[in-house]
Amino acid sequence: MRRATLRLVVAVVVLDLIALAIYQFADIAHTAPKIRVYFTVTWSVASALVAVTFLKKVRKARFSR
Repeated sequence: MRRATLRLVVAVVVLDLIALAIYQFADIAHTAPKIRVYFTVTWSVASALVAVTFLKKVRKARFSR
């Protein structure tokens, strides 16, 4: 279970690092508000999908004992 939890944390951190890099290098902060909203929604949905996917694996590891 610890390994599955660690993978969840690493996956979320990696996703956030990628999103932050895109935000910085694409200069999203200085774009139109509509683009910032799309970026934020996309990032949020991606984070939710990653979390749900890896939480299923944590749950499976927890109850497989």
